[in-house]
Amino acid sequence: MELRLIDTGYGNKKSLETAFIKLEIPFRWVTQMQPNEETAACAYLLPGVGAAAQALNALDQLGWTSFLKRTQKPIIGICLGFQILFETVEEGQVRNGLGLLDGSVKLLPNELMDQFRNRPHIGWNQVLDKEFYFAHSYAPLSSNDATAITDDFVSVARKNNIIGFQFHPEISGPQGLQLLKETWQWCKSYRPSI
Repeated sequence: MELRLIDTGYGNKKSLETAFIKLEIPFRWVTQMQPNEETAACAYLLPGVGAAAQALNALDQLGWTSFLKRTQKPIIGICLGFQILFETVEEGQVRNGLGLLDGSVKLLPNELMDQFRNRPHIGWNQVLDKEFYFAHSYAPLSSNDATAITDDFVSVARKNNIIGFQFHPEISGPQGLQLLKETWQWCKSYRPSI
């Protein structure tokens, strides 16, 4: 079973490759969606880094959008890849996301940004009882699918076959690698409800 990493040209490829090699998780980068994708892989990952509009446009052009909306295979989103899973993304202008998770991604409000040392929000923050590395200016501020909230924004969300992280587990040290390992185990055991 293989994890497919969707390459829209805006991902953090090297850090993801390093993490998955260390964890011995079989993966392959893919660009254009192929007709046999429904049976080709165990799960799909949307990586982080970049702008939402560009990433969503790339998914459209590469043929992934309708597939991601209908597949029952697990989908993992990291940072930007997490943000585009939501209903709308208000980056520059409001645009529809993939609509796989409830809520809207918005610019972090000034009162929240004032709590952080850096703009955009870059650095380590607590998620539940562990520290993870963040690098972002936008985030969903609320969601019915949230499973973790960090400083008044959604840092983890999950619904059916979808799971996503606003932070970067692949550069978050041992706890990040452990989270990726557990997420891969979940992907391999996931069965859609009928």
